[in-house]
Amino acid sequence: MDRGTIELEKELTGKTVKETFFELRKEIDERFSEIKERYLNSRIKSKGDVFIETILSDSDKIYNFRESYYPVMEKKHNITDLEDEFYLNEVYIDISYNQLEDIVQEEYEAWINIDGENYEMKVVFEHDGRYQSKIRRLYEAFKLKGKKWKTVNMAHFKRMYRIKVVRYNFRMTKELYEKIKENKDETVYEFGIYEENILFNKTLLWNIEEKQIISSIFVRPVKNDVSFEYVIKKDENEMLVENNDTGDILCCYSENLNSLHIISRKKLENVWSVFSIKSIQECRKYLMINSITLEEMPEYFHFTNFKKENFIDKLKESTETENRINSKVELYKIFSDYEFIKENFSLKEINIGKDAMDNIKTYNCNEFIKNDFDLFFHNEKINLNLFAECIERNNYTEDMVSFIVSEVQLKLPEFICRGHLYG
Repeated sequence: MDRGTIELEKELTGKTVKETFFELRKEIDERFSEIKERYLNSRIKSKGDVFIETILSDSDKIYNFRESYYPVMEKKHNITDLEDEFYLNEVYIDISYNQLEDIVQEEYEAWINIDGENYEMKVVFEHDGRYQSKIRRLYEAFKLKGKKWKTVNMAHFKRMYRIKVVRYNFRMTKELYEKIKENKDETVYEFGIYEENILFNKTLLWNIEEKQIISSIFVRPVKNDVSFEYVIKKDENEMLVENNDTGDILCCYSENLNSLHIISRKKLENVWSVFSIKSIQECRKYLMINSITLEEMPEYFHFTNFKKENFIDKLKESTETENRINSKVELYKIFSDYEFIKENFSLKEINIGKDAMDNIKTYNCNEFIKNDFDLFFHNEKINLNLFAECIERNNYTEDMVSFIVSEVQLKLPEFICRGHLYG
């Protein structure tokens, strides 16, 4: 045994249990203080916006986008039991939000030929809630890392539907059920005037790759209530960790572009579900390399929440006021911050506290976010009415108004923000 080890043993032998406890407590407190300082420093360094955009691609052409865009849903619905709800195809409904309600309230006829015999069914459209659930999970991951949330353009998500069988007048056997499932793409539908609005074989993509990543081995305990620190090696993309079902992850932070630190209550956990978000600049560069011009695509093809940062944005960020709107001037400015809003709308009038008749059907893109104003003071909030002139209406006018009003609502939670068409 070397001299250093012998001297250490003598020193420890001479200490009381109480002295050892306080030394360990001091060590743990110092480590936890270090973690808190790193977390706060990372919040200061990572103030930049993270943008989300979606593309609706033909299912057989998603390989064209594989380097920058990934399916929002990797797996299709898989129904195995006859007692389950019976679905046929997943579709995208390319129609104005105002007309969606009319379509989904109707029943439609469908036929499928199995072994030379036609089977008639009654079907309806059912909104596929998995997509909006994914947005909620993404929001929770933003919160976990302390990243600023930007309202997501929900136009695509609102139009993802499944065709559900509600009635049929034949005897459904297990064998027939399996054959219908296997041949569901051969089903013939009668949608009447909406025939051209129902798009089959489409896949919704976004600039987010979901994956499982193994962290480095357990690093060290960071607090005396048993919290542990782990490190994930990463690339330059923004990476967000999804919490587990028991909420064991307390927080996470990045000290540099190549690592993500996770503080968790759970010991010896090393596989993490993450959202890896590609930058919009990289995505656009990839589209250009592959000769994909957004302006030449159908209007339903691409939706984004991207905006270019300007001097005023940087100034507000430096003064910690970027999440607030403090004047009418800033309300007018937010309508010009987003190119796709600026090209289609101009804000003409603002009034506060007055009732105004709705002349456009809108929705809250951030309906999953609840704050104290919503929970305790909703009936006391006053109206903030925004009247925007639309340059040219299309199937996505309601969605654009919904997006910009939701972004204003996010920054002014003490009001009920409402969008109206001017004139």
